[in-house]
Amino acid sequence: MDCIHKVENIYGGLYLERGKTKAAKDMPHIHSHNYHELYFLLSGSRQYFIGHSIFNVAPGELVIIPKNELHRTINYHSSGYERYVLYFPDEYIKSIRESMGRAAFEKVFKSGCLQFSSAQSEKIKSLFGEMQRELALNEPYTPLLVAGKLNEIIACTIRHGTHKLHEAEKTSSRIQKVAQYVSENFSETITLHDAAQMAFMEDSYFSRQFKKLTGFGFVEYLTQVRVKAAAQMLADTSHPISKIAEDCGFSGSNYFGDVFKKLYRKSPVEYRKSYQKQK
Repeated sequence: MDCIHKVENIYGGLYLERGKTKAAKDMPHIHSHNYHELYFLLSGSRQYFIGHSIFNVAPGELVIIPKNELHRTINYHSSGYERYVLYFPDEYIKSIRESMGRAAFEKVFKSGCLQFSSAQSEKIKSLFGEMQRELALNEPYTPLLVAGKLNEIIACTIRHGTHKLHEAEKTSSRIQKVAQYVSENFSETITLHDAAQMAFMEDSYFSRQFKKLTGFGFVEYLTQVRVKAAAQMLADTSHPISKIAEDCGFSGSNYFGDVFKKLYRKSPVEYRKSYQKQK
């Protein structure tokens, strides 16, 4: 039987989950969210697709997923796994980011998979456990103590972590190059055939390999990249929605509106209004 243990800090939006499963499972859909995520693997193995990079994650390694980064985790071997996953908003890392400077912090605390010595992995595992127990107590000063644990995890990550290289196998390298091209040129017309040609593969074979290595279809990924870029433009600019749709590679504003609402559960207009209200 699968076992999921959940605790939540109701004060500041921090959420910690320790999960264990006996069977291999895939994340149902690629997604992004407006909070940061740390994923620490305790046992088993997972494959993570983040942005346009593929990582095979081993026990004791930490995956960093900054807010609004597209990602998905899928099965790497046919076995169960156990992990901590921690979600938190900007407020929890404000002090450490300000002390380092935003540019330096974001250079280090960026998406990817980090490796540690066995001693440092045990230290980080222990900090997650202490945070879990403190959240379960939910007593006075719990938010302060939990924030301290998170800062300690991040400090250990910055001091001792080594960014793991992307998967170097020939097929995955080609897939990653296509994904990177899409993430940088999403405004252009890019068909499945175009992508397959970039990877020097036949269309159907490329489609299968892209799905196998990233966990989602090529068209799905292209659409997600475009919608993510559109959401950022809706939040940061006053451009007309028709221009945003065109700039992000959509064939028309009506189609863009339908796709956007399906993914964000809000129309582009509603999303812009809600974001401006939050600011």
